[in-house]
Amino acid sequence: PVGLMRPEPDTVGTELLVDSLARAVQGRASSLGIELDFQLGAELPPILGIAGEVERALVNLICNAFAVVPETGGKIEVCVAPSALGIRFSIQDNGPGLPEDYLGDLTELGRGAAEAWRRGEDGKLHGLGLTIAALVARRHRGRLLGAAREDGEAGAVMHLELPVDQAESA
Repeated sequence: PVGLMRPEPDTVGTELLVDSLARAVQGRASSLGIELDFQLGAELPPILGIAGEVERALVNLICNAFAVVPETGGKIEVCVAPSALGIRFSIQDNGPGLPEDYLGDLTELGRGAAEAWRRGEDGKLHGLGLTIAALVARRHRGRLLGAAREDGEAGAVMHLELPVDQAESA
């Protein structure tokens, strides 16, 4: 039987990934009147992964932020920097913050359970984007973390940490 083939992980240039991500979400941010800023650390090594999956996870996290920031003065910052694991993509917003049960390690979110998503009053699925981001983190041997903003302001930070391509960064 023929099944779905999953692409093989490959070297993904971090700067190219962020450039593609910015192009994917900047138009929506502008149409919503949300200030969207990208900050990249210097000399970011490439990750080993599947570019489309990683970009989808990051788009999901940014779209979640779009949904919670204030209609006026909404602000989202995407910071990319080295971390102990490899590369950390941080999406920080000025929304209401995360519920207590979404603080900490979310990498196992949705594993075998439907509680990670729900159908809202509008009939649409909610929370599935976060579950997909957690799945991508697991598939790439990374982590998904939820946190309060470090500066004490209202809002949340979602961190997607992924290992770098050791062969390319050596």
